[in-house]
Amino acid sequence: MKLVFFVLHNIYKKGKLWKKGGICLIALIVDKDMDSRIRLKHLIQENAEECCVLEFPGGRQAMDYVSVPGREADFLFTEVELKGMSGFTLCRNMKKLQNQCYLTLMSKKDDYAYEAWLYGADNYLIKPFDGNRIKAILKDALRKKR
Repeated sequence: MKLVFFVLHNIYKKGKLWKKGGICLIALIVDKDMDSRIRLKHLIQENAEECCVLEFPGGRQAMDYVSVPGREADFLFTEVELKGMSGFTLCRNMKKLQNQCYLTLMSKKDDYAYEAWLYGADNYLIKPFDGNRIKAILKDALRKKR
């Protein structure tokens, strides 16, 4: 089945993010650590109404998903250190393929923040993260999409 998602006007309301018209926002999480993916997915869904979160253990799987015509992503949260394809490479490829996608690179180290910016990331997240930081990133992403 071919998945098609339409990007509609995003708004911020009652402290939560949502998309007008009932079509969900698409967030991709790419992290080799399943516990990190689960925690981030929970935090995103806690702060974003109607947010569809898709998880991938590696960059190649995420690229395979978005390479199919009609599949779009509103947000990408990717770990820097991945097997096969680094988060930096994934970030650069996503910018080329879907330049409207808001890109956030994540790591336990703050060493990569400047490099993340060079690869086109919109934000850099140091693990462990909390709900307030995720909420701020989602709010910033929607502000930039308008």
